[in-house]
Amino acid sequence: MPTVMVDTLIEHLAEDGYCFKLNGLGKFIVRHGPARRRKIGFSGETREIPPKRKVKFLTLGKLRQLETARIRDGVNKA
Repeated sequence: MPTVMVDTLIEHLAEDGYCFKLNGLGKFIVRHGPARRRKIGFSGETREIPPKRKVKFLTLGKLRQLETARIRDGVNKA
């Protein structure tokens, strides 16, 4: 089953905003970042940073409730 999920995400990496939801657990969201220009501090040179694709995981349901409760209570370790 996990290979089917991975294959589905890989197939849809080109789609900005694509969402793959796992009920009761969370969802994966594909985000595209544009290319941009950055100045290198020491040399002063300006370089083009290539566009990026990122996959973000957002927790939902009971997992999110547990996560927010741990943050609220100040618990940092698993």
